[in-house]
Amino acid sequence: MGSDVQMLALPQHLVAPFPCYVSLQSALYYHGMTSQIPSATYAVSLARTQRYSTPLGDVSIHHIAPTFFFGFQRVGEQGAQLALPEKALLDVLYLGPAKTRLFAALPELERPRSFSVRRARAMANRIPSMQRRTLVLERLERILRIQGWK
Repeated sequence: MGSDVQMLALPQHLVAPFPCYVSLQSALYYHGMTSQIPSATYAVSLARTQRYSTPLGDVSIHHIAPTFFFGFQRVGEQGAQLALPEKALLDVLYLGPAKTRLFAALPELERPRSFSVRRARAMANRIPSMQRRTLVLERLERILRIQGWK
């Protein structure tokens, strides 16, 4: 667990003074929502999108709008910031339409006990762009229906 927490804290050191939190596939894996081990530590930030190769491993930072920068908690003694399970899923859906198509496909998902459908919908409704919000909500509802999550 020690090296896991180190990897969770690494992104915020790389993009300082910009804030960031671990999310996307890394947070989905950390929360037990997927068994697929990510090839890098994925984080979202107010900094620009960039990839880093470090002796500890690769880190992939993805820019997100300041108005959608929320939904994370501090974990570990190093103060790493980690997306809540709902926000990790929403970040994947939010970044899915990006040019890179890196987040277009989702891994198989498991629902952790801590996952709240109500909280996921409320978070999605905070996306300021109506077009992006509609797209994310449609994808979220499709996932909820396919997974049988209520």
